[in-house]
Amino acid sequence: MIVDLNGIPIEFFFTPGSMSDTRVLDCFHLNLKKDSIIYGDKAYNNYQFEDLLFEISGIKLVTQRKKNSNRPHKIADEFRLSSVRQRVETTFSSIISLMPRCIKSTTPRGFFLKIFFFIIGYMSTRIFAKI
Repeated sequence: MIVDLNGIPIEFFFTPGSMSDTRVLDCFHLNLKKDSIIYGDKAYNNYQFEDLLFEISGIKLVTQRKKNSNRPHKIADEFRLSSVRQRVETTFSSIISLMPRCIKSTTPRGFFLKIFFFIIGYMSTRIFAKI
């Protein structure tokens, strides 16, 4: 899920838990303005993808680095990154708080539609709260 700094989801995908996050990142349309910054966690450490994304679209992917990273961040950048990443986690927990403990559906498509509408409902509450 990609959210803006206000916690409003911009783009999201449903994937099985067995699918790698880096493979999912390739699926995003990333129809963002040039000079946009996408923050990610340690799962998105793919230097080639980072470079290609910046070269082609001018979008900078800033991810948390592992301790043995070839491209470590400065301490101030790492602190900012962790606070921005907290926004994504808060968005997830806010969406989940709208959902019932058990979602009943007869088909996988019905399940995904229900989750989709919870996300849309969350987005609308965030957008209308700003007006």
